[in-house]
Amino acid sequence: MPGGTVFGAASGMIYRQQSRFVRSKYVLPPCISIIESYEVRYLIMAILGAAERNVTAISTANPSTLLKILDVLNDNLDVVLDSIESGTLHASLAVDPEIAGEINARLRPDKKRRRELEDLRAEGRPLTYKDIWPNLAGIVTWTGGSCQVPLHSLKKLLPEQTKIIELGYVASEFRGTINIGNDQNHCLPTFIDNYFEFAERQLWESGSQIYVPLDQLEEGQEYYVFVTTPDGLYRYDINDILRVTGWVGKTPALEFVRKGKGVTNITGEKIHEDQVISAVLGMCDAHDLISGFFVMLADTENSAYHLFIELEKNEDFDISLLSKDIDQRLRDLNIEYDEKCKSGRLTPVCIYTLSDGTADNYRAKLVSEGQRDAQFKVQCLQYVSDCPFDFHACTES
Repeated sequence: MPGGTVFGAASGMIYRQQSRFVRSKYVLPPCISIIESYEVRYLIMAILGAAERNVTAISTANPSTLLKILDVLNDNLDVVLDSIESGTLHASLAVDPEIAGEINARLRPDKKRRRELEDLRAEGRPLTYKDIWPNLAGIVTWTGGSCQVPLHSLKKLLPEQTKIIELGYVASEFRGTINIGNDQNHCLPTFIDNYFEFAERQLWESGSQIYVPLDQLEEGQEYYVFVTTPDGLYRYDINDILRVTGWVGKTPALEFVRKGKGVTNITGEKIHEDQVISAVLGMCDAHDLISGFFVMLADTENSAYHLFIELEKNEDFDISLLSKDIDQRLRDLNIEYDEKCKSGRLTPVCIYTLSDGTADNYRAKLVSEGQRDAQFKVQCLQYVSDCPFDFHACTES
């Protein structure tokens, strides 16, 4: 910073401070995180990942990162294969010599691995994680909120035995929960380190400012969370909504539901982001469609909702049929939305299909404007006036 204070990602600092033994188990070195080029960084991740046959575990905050790495790998497979065979980064990759030296030290010439991957490519389809890492046992990642969308697509690309393990409620400001059971994903609050207060969601949104402590939470209820930390945050409003999923002894288990801003209200319908996610994923399953990215925008001026969705190119679909399907699913999930549609106060959802690469361009724009790449989350439900990206310029229909 201008005053001389060092700043950066805590995850990178923790990684570098781990013991040599622990670091030796990682495929990716920490120096990758300081590569400025978004595409180069992911391509090097793809090279190092594909070079290693026996990856058994992955940890990443957002599952969309894994979809991105796989896309980059398939789009640049010749570069990946050449790097694996030679044991050095491809000449086309412009990387600082010091960083390149550290990365090359982890590679070794491996013609056999190249042949294995060439044989998989010869099958005439994109490579999946099932192909590349058949021994993958588990992925630790976020599973709630908008992360359900990329996770839905990712699961189809994994070996059957791969477990999805909830990372827990983690923010830049503090770690909120720790997962104590991989089978049920029970995540307990870090109450020894932080002081938690909660406000019942509906009461808080109606203007109430009544706080309750951990022991007064109720299972199944949704709450806004406020935290006081040892680092100096006092009753910090992070605008996150958590849900109580059960109890372990006298301690409530918590899961992230969505950001508080993930609610839109044009004429009293109060649509929630998780309702949109459920409706879109249900629509895709019903019509055998695959989508790793979508955003619904509330258009207050025209009293309408617009769904912008990126679908795989080889899919056949009737856009008018999809519009009716998504509209009905939202009606079933939200009785107020149903009533507003019946009364004509809301028009039916209009669907726009997006051109390939829109998700990457959207992410790149928000990252360039200050969002953390590693903790990037798609806000699946927004107001048109709040959306910083022109999705209409990227539509196909």
